[in-house]
Amino acid sequence: MAKINISKEEKNALIEGIYAGLITQRNLPANIDLAIYQNIIEEVIKGFGSKLDELDPVSKEAVIMSNFTANVSEFTAAKTFHQVNEMQKRVFVGGRKVQFEVFKKDAEKIYSLFNKTWQEVERRTALLQSIGARNWVDIDRDKDLFPLLMYQAINDERVRPEHEELDNIVRPVNDRFWDLYYPPNGWNCRCDVIQLSEGEREVTTKTKGDWEISSVDKVFRNNAAKSGKIFLDNHPYFTVPERYESLKRDNFNLPKF
Repeated sequence: MAKINISKEEKNALIEGIYAGLITQRNLPANIDLAIYQNIIEEVIKGFGSKLDELDPVSKEAVIMSNFTANVSEFTAAKTFHQVNEMQKRVFVGGRKVQFEVFKKDAEKIYSLFNKTWQEVERRTALLQSIGARNWVDIDRDKDLFPLLMYQAINDERVRPEHEELDNIVRPVNDRFWDLYYPPNGWNCRCDVIQLSEGEREVTTKTKGDWEISSVDKVFRNNAAKSGKIFLDNHPYFTVPERYESLKRDNFNLPKF
């Protein structure tokens, strides 16, 4: 696991700043946001195989990476907001300001949850989504030769039921099914797709309207290459109290990368 580049001094300054009221939902720490962003975008670059400035600016790959960069920037800003918001809730209990040591203990737990536990999951998701997006570029390019795709789950003791029920479904490359169920379809998803020529396998018919056939979490019903997003708008970080909606539209007063 690549450690997030936030020093102990920066972490302490974050906690002390929130307790003192210097860091708030409307005055977020840009250094924390940048460190989180760099930690995630590193996985996007690794998975996609190129940095944005290494790509032909008019290529499909450059458009996808540009979209990914903007999406991760918005995602990490929203994450920084929620991290500060959750810590700020612990400053006062019952209308009274708690002792700093009590607050610090709670804040340390929140920090660890956001920047260790969840950060590692988010990095893994960014890697898998960007690998999938890069593969989709090839799939779309070759669709005249291989117009069909077959979903392939890993059928072992670890396979999730919602992934197993998608196994061996065959649909055309341009079918909406792949907008919803192109892998990854969950945290640490191991599923893949196989390109097929016309007639190689029978096309699967729909069993329910609009392919609502799986209990795959809607946060993962995504084809990142087509949506331009690693993290969809329905991710919990993008949900904020109504009074902060205008702040969200302004990227929480944080720079866009």
